[in-house]
Amino acid sequence: MSLHKEMLEAGLVIGHHESDLYVRNCPEAWEILSRHPIAKANAQRFVSELGDGPCLDIPFMYEKGLGDGR
Repeated sequence: MSLHKEMLEAGLVIGHHESDLYVRNCPEAWEILSRHPIAKANAQRFVSELGDGPCLDIPFMYEKGLGDGR
């Protein structure tokens, strides 16, 4: 299963920009990322300006057609 799909099913996706996937920064996200080591190595922490709190920007992991979970 893809990283994006796993994050969606866990309810962690908050959005995307271009091909970057934005998810909540929480233990569940890191558990999923542990199964995707390249994405884990590239994940960057940030604080959402939209009120979503601590988040992760995961480059190139957004899959068009799956949606952003909102």
